[in-house]
Amino acid sequence: MQRGLMRHRRTGSRCGVACPQQGATTSSGHRVPRRTWTVHTSKLELAASSAAGTAALPEAAAAARCARDGSSGSSSGSSSSSRRGALLQLASASAAGAWSLTTAGRARADTDPLPKTCTGPDLLLPYADPSGRFRLAVPCGWRQVTSLMPGGSVLASFYNPEEPGAETLAVYVAAAPEGVRRTADLGPPEEVAAGLAGIAPNGLVMGSYGSSRGGRQYVTVHVQFGGNTAGVFGAAREFRAITVDQGLQYTLRVTSTRYRYLAHARVRQLLAGAADGFELLRA
Repeated sequence: MQRGLMRHRRTGSRCGVACPQQGATTSSGHRVPRRTWTVHTSKLELAASSAAGTAALPEAAAAARCARDGSSGSSSGSSSSSRRGALLQLASASAAGAWSLTTAGRARADTDPLPKTCTGPDLLLPYADPSGRFRLAVPCGWRQVTSLMPGGSVLASFYNPEEPGAETLAVYVAAAPEGVRRTADLGPPEEVAAGLAGIAPNGLVMGSYGSSRGGRQYVTVHVQFGGNTAGVFGAAREFRAITVDQGLQYTLRVTSTRYRYLAHARVRQLLAGAADGFELLRA
């Protein structure tokens, strides 16, 4: 995989200014709040906590509505139960990975695809989970979140320090939906993508496909969220790579804004390459 990553080379120059990071103080003296997500999937409770107080974010609300609507009514068979369970998983994963809100405003399309912290020639760099569970292809210069809760559902998390909240990558684990024992049980890739896009208004399917790596099957979906779902960053582009192993569903989620995705070929390479670079080694 590393040889494949080496083919993604950086070209061009940087321009624009960095967005203020969470917790930083802006030139006007306003402090950008730090916000984190707490997800209780058993009760489908979604909250965003910050030093400034607690607020319900649009993506969380949409995910909660989807989860509530999908779980109402009686089951018409094992097939419908599995499909409803898959939608609940998508809603929970979306809420768990929802963007942090900052007061920096919309991420700009005219900033460079890579942060100034990227000093090497490669767009994507290999990352191996210290516990040996998975490996990733992480965009150059992105920082790792080191304050994750041990034993939590988020296994790894990274972000672009110059586009905090707008460009993120994370790996999540959760119990697979009822009746799902292997990746193929999730359904065709286009059906999985439609389920994800349907968790919120203005969701659009941009692409989907299945693949195999290391003897495991993966479903990769590409969707766009817009309007209130994307928050202060405007429309969002999101890739997810999903695999199921031993009753657990593993999801890689990588995001950017629609503006930067369309403006920069290298941003498109980053998202697609990161999705294809996710490989589960053991459950």
